[in-house]
Amino acid sequence: MFRNWFGFSHFPSLQNSSIRYHSSSGGYVSFTCKGTEGDLFDWIRRPKIICEENDKNYFIRRRVDYGIEKEIERMKSSARVIAESLGDFGKCLRETELPNDVQTTEKVLEMQQHERDAIKEDFRISIRKGLQLLRQVRQTEESSIIDHQHPSPCSLQNIAAIERMIAQLQDTEKSFDTFWQKHRLRLMSCLELRRFEDEFRKVKKNEGIFK
Repeated sequence: MFRNWFGFSHFPSLQNSSIRYHSSSGGYVSFTCKGTEGDLFDWIRRPKIICEENDKNYFIRRRVDYGIEKEIERMKSSARVIAESLGDFGKCLRETELPNDVQTTEKVLEMQQHERDAIKEDFRISIRKGLQLLRQVRQTEESSIIDHQHPSPCSLQNIAAIERMIAQLQDTEKSFDTFWQKHRLRLMSCLELRRFEDEFRKVKKNEGIFK
């Protein structure tokens, strides 16, 4: 009974040291060790080492979780910036009046295309960083499982938060693409019309010259 309670089965060196127990009248348990003093010292010191290792692992995990939480906050900040840019750009597109000449239409299309490309780059960077962060957190969890550690609740929450933000960014990007394609088609149609009108005026002008 005492061997199992004290965890002797986990310490083969102590099993070979022929420890004997003697009950004292005061209810305490004393023992005599026929092994080496080093065996006894290691056995007594082992729980402290395990505790220190657990504390160290906990500190490392919390430091990793804290770093990941900071990255998640950066992702949220980037998402807010993108949302503000989308709001401003969407308002600009809705309020855009179709120009009456070719040059102005081309200029408007070029400027808005440039703004659209900048927003798409923000999407690309944010989603890429999110996927990298998600891969990092999952690798950390896989390492913990290999080390026979329980998954950290913070890590599981972080994974869910990152996956949710990536999905939101991807859905928003798709909606933005659809909106931009419709607006661009509208501008391109306007540009073709203005070019046709411009060519038509040139033809009419030339006809007037030869009359």
